[in-house]
Amino acid sequence: NPSGTRGHVLLTDHAEVDIRYVAFKDLGRTQISPLDSTTLDSSGHATHIGSNQIGRYSLHLHHLFGPASPAPNSYQYVVMGNAIDGGTKWGITIHDTHYGLVQDNVVYNAAGAGIMTEDGSETANVIQNNFVVRAWGTGHDRADERQSINDWGWEGSGIWLRGPNNIIRNNVVANANSYAVTFMMLGVGSVR
Repeated sequence: NPSGTRGHVLLTDHAEVDIRYVAFKDLGRTQISPLDSTTLDSSGHATHIGSNQIGRYSLHLHHLFGPASPAPNSYQYVVMGNAIDGGTKWGITIHDTHYGLVQDNVVYNAAGAGIMTEDGSETANVIQNNFVVRAWGTGHDRADERQSINDWGWEGSGIWLRGPNNIIRNNVVANANSYAVTFMMLGVGSVR
């Protein structure tokens, strides 16, 4: 229910992921406002109930290692030919996930960024032939308003890259609020 509790898709661990020709409509809970995640004490009891939990994106490839025994010369995961429509923060999010194929997808009306690599460790993902249209946001990265080092990608970029180790080719970005592509490499103790 886009007006109530929104769904989100998270794929992780050794899942065998091959998603083709699926529509993801009005998904995602995390928003482009400052993060406010629930916190737990050492016993696992909530000490604070957050209002904007990190990691609840439309399509989230989260620490995805793929099958334990992948076929030789194949990708760890495939996300191809899908439509992602209406994400509240980031349409396709790749987080500490490697050697995958993100191809021929259409991302429309995503907040913050259409396609996002989240922490800079992502390696050898092929992101190609995607069409990102209407990536919207605040118009700037709001670095002064970040509550944590994990709170970026608010500005409205088509493709947002945090590290240099992926293959990006033949993508089209139209009507992005701020930038077609944003590249930010964070060093130890630095924001840029």
